[in-house]
Amino acid sequence: MSYKIIKEDNNLVRDENTNAVLNTNMNGLEAYKLQRDKQRKVDNVVSDVENLKNDLKDIKNMLEKILTK
Repeated sequence: MSYKIIKEDNNLVRDENTNAVLNTNMNGLEAYKLQRDKQRKVDNVVSDVENLKNDLKDIKNMLEKILTK
């Protein structure tokens, strides 16, 4: 495979066989992956909290029904 550096950005190269643009900045890739993983964890926590809130609402509704009988 042969690559040609793209003048506008030294981190980008073009694969001359497939014409694909590739990013060679491995530090940027690692930083992106760490940020993505952190965001996924936050999203999971938010989802868990929402599920707990819904469960508590259901429990509250069931208790209210029991108390009215």
